[in-house]
Amino acid sequence: MFSVCQIFEGQISFRSCTEPLYERVIVTAAISAIISLILPRKAAHSTTIIWIVFITHFVSSLAVSSVVVEYSFQHTFFLVLWTAVFALASRLSTLISFQVPRIRFSRTLFTILIVFLFSFVFLSVYMHFGFENIPSLFDVYGRRSEYKKDIYESNSIIIGYIITIGGFSVAPIIMIYAYKAFSEKNYLKSSLLFIMSFIISLIIFSATGLKSVAFSSFAILAFSTFLNKKGYEVDRFFSVFSLFLMAIFAIYIYDMNNFIFSHLFRRVFLMPGMVTNFYMDFIGLWNIDSLEKAPLVIDKVYFNSDGSANSGTIGSGLAMYGTAGIAMNIIIICVCLIFVDNLTKHIKPYISMSVFVPAAYAFSNSAQTTVILSYGLMVTTIILYLSDGEFGRNSALLKERPRALSQEHK
Repeated sequence: MFSVCQIFEGQISFRSCTEPLYERVIVTAAISAIISLILPRKAAHSTTIIWIVFITHFVSSLAVSSVVVEYSFQHTFFLVLWTAVFALASRLSTLISFQVPRIRFSRTLFTILIVFLFSFVFLSVYMHFGFENIPSLFDVYGRRSEYKKDIYESNSIIIGYIITIGGFSVAPIIMIYAYKAFSEKNYLKSSLLFIMSFIISLIIFSATGLKSVAFSSFAILAFSTFLNKKGYEVDRFFSVFSLFLMAIFAIYIYDMNNFIFSHLFRRVFLMPGMVTNFYMDFIGLWNIDSLEKAPLVIDKVYFNSDGSANSGTIGSGLAMYGTAGIAMNIIIICVCLIFVDNLTKHIKPYISMSVFVPAAYAFSNSAQTTVILSYGLMVTTIILYLSDGEFGRNSALLKERPRALSQEHK
């Protein structure tokens, strides 16, 4: 008989595992599907953020809740309630619109900005770490521990910000820039930009062991390739994304030592939900208590290690102000969604929806303020706001206008 616990025990160390009743699994899946009907389906710029947080944080937490902690109706109801609140609040946030004065960088000026950002990030990381050997995916945690120790001992907070912003904002923007150049058949420019994005991702991954930086560019290419097609539907895309996760899960059931499950499905879908349930189990539900140094405590209690457990929307909220903290985090996300939509409304949707993928995933694993400042959500939004001449809906017309005027003059 297929054992769910065998999956978890083979991959992740934690205190206990309970074989779930399959009726509960079916009910949980049905509830998640019903709540998903609330989510926006139009190609808004924040849609990617909303759907990825919904799938990898809230649905993930519901999916594993009866496995990694002792089942209780109150625990499940708590998760369902906040999943529905997030879905409704995020949908309402997409309805808020306001006008923002536009500052348009020309295509040349935007290219200069991209070259400057690339040079600044590359030189900053190189001067601090040099060229490190690229760690294997089985040795990233050792490299990450060395990186954190180096940052702490050298008190180099600024380089820490440069690394995360470079990996989660600068490299993704250069990658989508490369994809756009390729789609315009500017193959030389596209090749150079692909190399620039790859170099930043590689040097940051070799220095820090951050797997999400290493894989984010590939995710952006996959998203942009699909979303750039005419006539696509956002909900259909994320249905395919969900089926993709299920397919990886099926591969693992067939071969429990499969590399894909260990480093993709487990990290993208299982871990955010597991850790969220651990925060709920340890801190409690309906209270306004806080937990000092929560990531360290959770990691020690549930993983028996001296690391720092990820938190995400629910976990970081509970650690700050209990139940009120979750509500505060959802409000912060919605405010971010409003600014993302209104500051980037002039950008082609497939570009903004693709480039926000790393920040969206970070929302599932980190505190909100950390995502906004450290993981580059604010930087990405500002760069897109300035990129009208290159990424704008009418950028192709702006490119052709000088040529047309020249011909008319003749």
